[in-house]
Amino acid sequence: MKRWNVSTSRLRAALWFKMLVILGLRLDTAWGRTWNDVEIFHSLSPPLSNQYLLEITALITEVNPLNEHQQQEQTEAPVIPSVSPSAFASNMLSQAPTARYPSGQPTATSSATSETSSTPTITKSEEPSLAATSQQPSEGSSQGTTEESDPYPFNEPPEFPDPWYFNYDTRPGALYGPGYATLVAGDSGVSTKFENNQWADTTNGVDIVADPDFYWKEFGSDAEGGFGTWKGVLANHIPSRNQCGRVGLQSPINVRHNGLSLCGETREIRSLRGDYTLSSSNVKKEIHGNKLRLRYERRPCANLTLTECQEPDPPMADFPNGWGGYSDALHADFKVPSEHLLNGVRYDAELQVYHLHDVRRRIPSTATLIQATDDGFNAYFDNALQAFQLEFDRDALLCASKQRRERKLVQDFYGKVMMGDQPQNDSKVDNIDYQTWARYSIESDAPKYQEEWKGKNRRQLQSSSAFGIWDPHHPMLEPSVHFYRYEGSITEPPCGEFVSWYVTDVPMTISTDQLKQLKNILFNHVDYNCRRTSVHYEQSVARPIQETMNRPVTLCTSLDFGPDPN
Repeated sequence: MKRWNVSTSRLRAALWFKMLVILGLRLDTAWGRTWNDVEIFHSLSPPLSNQYLLEITALITEVNPLNEHQQQEQTEAPVIPSVSPSAFASNMLSQAPTARYPSGQPTATSSATSETSSTPTITKSEEPSLAATSQQPSEGSSQGTTEESDPYPFNEPPEFPDPWYFNYDTRPGALYGPGYATLVAGDSGVSTKFENNQWADTTNGVDIVADPDFYWKEFGSDAEGGFGTWKGVLANHIPSRNQCGRVGLQSPINVRHNGLSLCGETREIRSLRGDYTLSSSNVKKEIHGNKLRLRYERRPCANLTLTECQEPDPPMADFPNGWGGYSDALHADFKVPSEHLLNGVRYDAELQVYHLHDVRRRIPSTATLIQATDDGFNAYFDNALQAFQLEFDRDALLCASKQRRERKLVQDFYGKVMMGDQPQNDSKVDNIDYQTWARYSIESDAPKYQEEWKGKNRRQLQSSSAFGIWDPHHPMLEPSVHFYRYEGSITEPPCGEFVSWYVTDVPMTISTDQLKQLKNILFNHVDYNCRRTSVHYEQSVARPIQETMNRPVTLCTSLDFGPDPN
């Protein structure tokens, strides 16, 4: 047996490298690419200097000499770039995941403005029919853009999804989408029919109430699992009942005054901002597959005549025309693009604020459409946006930490194999999703970046409280007191028909950079298991426009507001 005249540390490095070569062969199949020896060592090891890598390369040649053909091809040692944590951009956290799913971080100020005003990125139908707004692609079409050109690629459904999984895929044959609108001629004229509406298929389609975290069951009866302060308030509506296949009271719609009713509201909507700040534990910042949600903690009890039920307060709104008193906000959702159309125009995004009225036993909700322009930076909106960015960054770090543990597990496994031991964790190694290793960087797991994120977190939360308590009805978010009024539903399964909608008649404005950041957080988010969570289709989590039928849709302005009796 040949004796090697090398140091113990160099020999250990060689053994580690051999282990990684074996690992590289294992990853060739999973990643579908070829790895050379030094690439594997560099990608699965802490950053090393060029010189040290060259020494290791020379040692490998000594331990495992090249054959004659390889010696002719390799005339010089490869130069391996050394990437240390300090070489990474300071805003790297806001750019995770990496190249395959870019996530540009917009600057804190709006981009330079030109002398002429920019055109908002909105689309308008010549005739806002359902067929025109349903985003129905042609039979057998793909998502329209390739993953290489689309910064927000379509996230294919899981191989074995949960029964409550749904997405926004409107293609014919989609298994989990809301369907698409078609026009059907009948004896009574032309009507609208939704084809392939998997949201409404309670037998083979989406079973949202099977979700143990089903949101609306909180307000149902004991039989539906109702709990908390507002248990039973919506029991008469049976919130677990799937109504996604119904026609006539569903949302969203093309909002425009249809003359079927006069405005009966006597004043604008009043609001109170409540006691919650974005940095408090009273407000949960949640990144869902189809929305960004601020979920407000419920007050401890419902009887507001009792002192213990009065504080702290969530945001509240007093809706006109006999609602009688203030209603607590349940949550505020950001959707991309807008779900409602406003006089035939679909805007870039939408803010929906859901309230609960325990006497009328309904959900009065406001909707404000969002228009993005180059010079439209909205500082108040930005506070919420940066709070969601922190959640995005934190989940990216958790994903990176998971990958780091997996890499350590694999290294230990093959290290034992090399030493002739029989490792006991083969099943754990086999269950690792190696695809995520190629998809997301592990550099953000370095202690430096964890500390940077903590510091960024503290600074951002301090900044987010610069406006004090964050009010979802702030004038910078709702720029008009005029609104359209109609009765409708929630816009996702199970599509319960217990929502009274108030749609602001003027959109709020944000910058195009803010819209880009909003899209990135929503469409490129990965959870702590490195799984992409978005359920968008063609950059949309907007339900197709529903039939208005004979519902009154009224526009209420200050011309309609008379003497205020309450």
